[in-house]
Amino acid sequence: MTLGIKQTVKCFLTARRNEKYIKELAGKKYSYEAWVKQDENTKKVSAQDTAEDFVIWKLADGVISEGAMAQLTVYFKKHPEAKVVYGDEDVRGEDGIRKNPWIKPCWSPDTYKTYFYVGSVVAVRQSLLAEMGYEKMGPIVEYKATEEIRERMDRILVEAGAFERGTCAVQRVPYVLFHAASDSTRDTHFVSKSSISEPKTETKVSVIIPSKDNPDMLKQCLDSLCKQDADLDIIVVDNGSNEENRGKIELLTEGMKYIYRPMEFNFSQMCNIGAQAAENPLLLFLNDDIEVDGSAWLERMCQKAMNSYVGAVGLKLYYPNGNLIQHAGVINMPVGPDHKLRTLPDTEDYYFGWNKYTHNSSAVTGACLMVEAKKYWEIGGFEEKLAVCYNDVDLCFRLYEKGYHNVVINELYAWHHESVSRGSDEENPQKQARFWREWTRLYEYHPDFVEEDPYYPIEMDRWSLNNRIQPAYIYGVYKPQKPLWKAYAGIKGLRHDPCLMARVEMYDKKKIQGYGIVLGDDNACYERYLVLSPELESDTISAGSFMLKLEGKYRYELEQNVPDQRNVALCGYCISRESENLPSGSYKVGMIAVNKVTGLKLFSWCGKVLDI
Repeated sequence: MTLGIKQTVKCFLTARRNEKYIKELAGKKYSYEAWVKQDENTKKVSAQDTAEDFVIWKLADGVISEGAMAQLTVYFKKHPEAKVVYGDEDVRGEDGIRKNPWIKPCWSPDTYKTYFYVGSVVAVRQSLLAEMGYEKMGPIVEYKATEEIRERMDRILVEAGAFERGTCAVQRVPYVLFHAASDSTRDTHFVSKSSISEPKTETKVSVIIPSKDNPDMLKQCLDSLCKQDADLDIIVVDNGSNEENRGKIELLTEGMKYIYRPMEFNFSQMCNIGAQAAENPLLLFLNDDIEVDGSAWLERMCQKAMNSYVGAVGLKLYYPNGNLIQHAGVINMPVGPDHKLRTLPDTEDYYFGWNKYTHNSSAVTGACLMVEAKKYWEIGGFEEKLAVCYNDVDLCFRLYEKGYHNVVINELYAWHHESVSRGSDEENPQKQARFWREWTRLYEYHPDFVEEDPYYPIEMDRWSLNNRIQPAYIYGVYKPQKPLWKAYAGIKGLRHDPCLMARVEMYDKKKIQGYGIVLGDDNACYERYLVLSPELESDTISAGSFMLKLEGKYRYELEQNVPDQRNVALCGYCISRESENLPSGSYKVGMIAVNKVTGLKLFSWCGKVLDI
């Protein structure tokens, strides 16, 4: 009984100490005012003696930020190709405290068509206005509601060439230019409609569906497609179904094109085979586990794809039987391409309409991707060296590099029965090794995208891997621990138990990052160790393994994502890879969690293979 009381008290004191530390960290990271002061120290500029000649259109209900004129002057001078410039904005209430920053992407023509995202301060060169016949005005013109300026700005942007492929005429200044008087001040930007028309809709579409040994799911996909009021040329590419399933698929595809070609699974090659057999001007690549509803989605995708400046077009996807988001556009994070908002319910507005409106994105998922055939072949189709992973992202990156904007339509949706046909890679070492090889190859092909996303700037949270979309100051950055790996000498009494949910989220040349949560217990009582084992096929920790005691790193979003678990905010880890003292090779990653109170020792594999 006495031992039990001591254990309880020790666990309680540990948790309290952790809670105090967490609150101190949270106080530092959640203050936008503090972040702004620190950030603006790196952004101070002075206006040059020779000012650039431009006009600012400013929303009346708020003030231009201090230094905005200087920032715009210097930016126009450094970027003579820029004709229209906009920036970020926030809210400064009656108490003078700044909050709720609206951090903008690079020029996003389809986002602009959807709502007036350029916002409350837009600067235009006088020379452009003169070419359009406007008399000299400025330097500041106020408007009371977006409708007052929307039509004029539409004309200015069209004249500037903003809706042409590869344009540099419209640019973002990475600086807060405007302080709104209240949150409601900006609401008008989301309801005004653009007067810029879309091209005439072309609905002659070739639908390319890679599939193997999955006739039931394929039938669901084809049945939903056959309800569409459109000229669809459906092409199913089968890489080797067994005899029974091949017969079923042949029946399902009567009147369609069925290409049977036994080979190793290669999504890119299968898509290219289908595209070569396509006859229509628009190509729609569709997984066999996609289920569409209605026809508005198809017409809207066709309409967007016909724009001369648009590359790939994607669609919001839900997990089946509900409205949990699976895809709302791909964001290129430092860890790699990521589906932000994944698993979150589509019942609220995430960061200024990210999930509710059409917007431009660096990439869209190949599970439902449309592109004009001429643009597809211009860039050479899918890259067949990326057989399984990131082939869709590579395609979108190449389109962007050719001057096209990729776009995702989030007002409409389909259901994605994700990975039903291919299965999960999470616990398979060989598939994980392939995953990392293709991840590396993606950035060898596109070095300019390493840790960069033009539609998701560095002022946004890019390191936490939180599913939500939010500014960086909310999360903050912590210092990685030193990689002091030691030879694994064995720990007696280890119990392999999936209640230890161990994950490697990020692995690159700079760091290894992830978390480990003991489900159903108080995490404040556990010490954690990361383990690297060279025997990839073994379920035990083999000879020649290494281990590292983990420092708990603050991960506030773990509390949000698993609110039913106790004291998880310090369950993160981040390990530097500088001066790493490990032999080269491939390692299977695991985690050990030791309860400092009860002595319980848990072990679990993380489902990742790291190449050192």
